[in-house]
Amino acid sequence: MPVLTYILEALIGATLLATAFGIAARSPRTAPLLKSMPASRPARMALAALTALPGIGMIVATIVPIAAFFAAVLSILVVAALGTASKINGGRPSWRISVLLVVAAISVAIMQPLGLKVMFLPPADELPVC
Repeated sequence: MPVLTYILEALIGATLLATAFGIAARSPRTAPLLKSMPASRPARMALAALTALPGIGMIVATIVPIAAFFAAVLSILVVAALGTASKINGGRPSWRISVLLVVAAISVAIMQPLGLKVMFLPPADELPVC
């Protein structure tokens, strides 16, 4: 099971990083998918950084499992935002890729829930003293 999780994390990370590079470099291949791409360079770089952040998080999650849940949630939010913005502005609806990325991110979040478990730990004040 961990091998599948590592593969999914690496694939999601690589896909998001490639998308971020395409946004930053204004690649002709990403233009039909992202018609909502901002024209100004600073706005494009900000969008590319926002897209690269969960990609980097997923790559880091292969080494630090506690980051997997948070990177998966951030990946879902970014993919949903990019897909929605592309659809609203008349871009080609790459819904297959978006759905596959969201399903993969949900499966990573389910298979690596360590971050979620840590969030629900009680504070140290409430722990019983021996």
